[in-house]
Amino acid sequence: LSQAIPFHQFWERVVRRAADTDITRNLSLLYSKAELLKLVGDLYSQKIIVDDIDDKSHTDRQPLPEFLYDHYLQLEGNPESAENCLVKIVANVLYHERFSTRVRSFGRFLALSSNSYNLDGLNVFL
Repeated sequence: LSQAIPFHQFWERVVRRAADTDITRNLSLLYSKAELLKLVGDLYSQKIIVDDIDDKSHTDRQPLPEFLYDHYLQLEGNPESAENCLVKIVANVLYHERFSTRVRSFGRFLALSSNSYNLDGLNVFL
């Protein structure tokens, strides 16, 4: 039996795995810039819907990384597949952020750098 770890430790592992992934050597993992921008837009749209539900039920909104994990856990049906989806997304964000301000902002909401945006910043942005 494995023990649950705090989310921040899980997220650090996702980011570390993504940073260690060379998506240019495994093109099945690489999104085009257009594909990644569409995915980012879709994820923001889903986050807005979930935030609205949270607000109506007087529940705290989730930070973007936690939302993404829950979203992919629901889609994939198991934690390992969900984590692999997150690694792929983060690897692509790290790859494309130097070419796109929108991708770089998404990365900041995901806390991928020391100058990250907090949940309040995300709430204002969305």
